[in-house]
Amino acid sequence: VAGKKRFVSLGMLVGGQVALTVPLLIGAGLLLRTFLYLWNLNPGFDASHVLTARFSMLDARYATSKQMNQLYRKTLDRLHATPGIESAAVSLSLPYERGLNNGFKLPGDDSFRVTNMNYVTPEYFAALRIPLREGRQFEDADSANSAPVAIVNQAFVSRYFKSREVLGRALNLDGKKVRLIGVVGNILEKRAGWGNFGPIAEVPTIYIPAAQTTDEMMMVHVWFSPSWIVRGSLAEAQMIRAIGDVTRSVDPLLPMAEFRSIGDLKMASLHMQRFMAALVDALAGLAGLLTALGIYGLIANLVTERTKELGIRMALGSSRGEAVWIALRPALLWVVTGIAAGSAAAVGLERLLKSFLWGIAPADAITISGVAAGLLLVTMLASWIPAARIVRLNPAETLRSE
Repeated sequence: VAGKKRFVSLGMLVGGQVALTVPLLIGAGLLLRTFLYLWNLNPGFDASHVLTARFSMLDARYATSKQMNQLYRKTLDRLHATPGIESAAVSLSLPYERGLNNGFKLPGDDSFRVTNMNYVTPEYFAALRIPLREGRQFEDADSANSAPVAIVNQAFVSRYFKSREVLGRALNLDGKKVRLIGVVGNILEKRAGWGNFGPIAEVPTIYIPAAQTTDEMMMVHVWFSPSWIVRGSLAEAQMIRAIGDVTRSVDPLLPMAEFRSIGDLKMASLHMQRFMAALVDALAGLAGLLTALGIYGLIANLVTERTKELGIRMALGSSRGEAVWIALRPALLWVVTGIAAGSAAAVGLERLLKSFLWGIAPADAITISGVAAGLLLVTMLASWIPAARIVRLNPAETLRSE
């Protein structure tokens, strides 16, 4: 009786441990699947053979739009003349970065709406190979002296124009009317400061020519540093050297901030999701290991307690398989009960993670079933050594030893 009570207490302890481990394992699985979902999203552009360079523009020599665009034109012309460089452009923000939020008005509507805005040089879309869906891209003729124009992405069209015609329409942007000349594909940007977008998402965006920016807009360089985007066949080290040489030849005093690949930008945009997934997965792994040890201890204790009984059963004709099942069944019942209780609790608890999950539901059936299957597999592995003792059991020796 005392042994039975001890086993029940141990079984409840292990079952409770399993029940507490299940929500942690499910949470770890959900965060890992969220990270993988975001990592595998279609970026909307070709990231291969592209390097970006950022420079500090907090310089009195570049306080006006004209000064900035002179720098852009000179550096881009020399980059184009460099062997191995296919295309080059400058933009205020990059893919996987947070864009500039800006207000605008639709034609015939006085209410302000919000979008991301990015100024770019004409070859920006070609450098990243962002597809043109309608209209045309920017040209050198879209200068400070020409009519203001803009290009929007498909996310902007879907949100603000629905199925209406876009090309030729005018928007009120920063107090002036700009004509829409093109629609391009979406790219992934970091979480916007408005709307219900994910850590990275296809955010509605307006693109304007860098040549048509105003002097007042140069204040944005306090928060955003424009980046050079270079595509070419050169190795990364050669690309860095080429960009550095060109920039120094144009302005030896211009401080370089950093060089980054698109992969670096992507990794930086998801650093929080990666950190959370790694941290919770490590804790879940430790909890799983402790649970496995608990299950092994429970089953080993049960086999030890019932060795004589199992020997008698086998002497009376029970097969070794039946003896193994008789020994393991109570422990498996506690484990399954713990899994069921933990899964039920996890459905409610994992809703607390809802704000951290993207592309995955809190009650994700695949994750929950995967955790349950994993714990059952751990239980089988933890049962292997005690079960092997039963298989090797000699009924005659067991009875004689008693």
